[in-house]
Amino acid sequence: MAAEDLSSRHLDAGQALRRFPLAYVTVFLGMLNPPRNRIVLSGDYSYGVYLFAFPIQQTYFYFLRDNHDYAAHMAVSITCAILYACFSWWLVEKPILSRRRQVTAAVESLFRPMRRRTEEPAFRPVA
Repeated sequence: MAAEDLSSRHLDAGQALRRFPLAYVTVFLGMLNPPRNRIVLSGDYSYGVYLFAFPIQQTYFYFLRDNHDYAAHMAVSITCAILYACFSWWLVEKPILSRRRQVTAAVESLFRPMRRRTEEPAFRPVA
């Protein structure tokens, strides 16, 4: 029984050989240092794409379950994720980062009373 399971799961030669060029192209593209354009340099969108891509993909799949067109799914998901990441950068992340010192000072002021209590020695020596 186990031998039959192993023999039925083998990859055909085409599937196995397609993986090597794909891996090579992926590494090659990762090693390139292309010139940056103004759109890429205008903000840091990578975190937004990382954060929002999965929920957008799942929402798209939930509402369009019957559409199994992989290319359409990827095109819509990537476009929406990039647009939402741009929205997030310009309306949420960048304004907060520009007020970083104010936010840090406000958070530190909340914890100052705790810090004073913990700086006092726990036991006072008896003289």
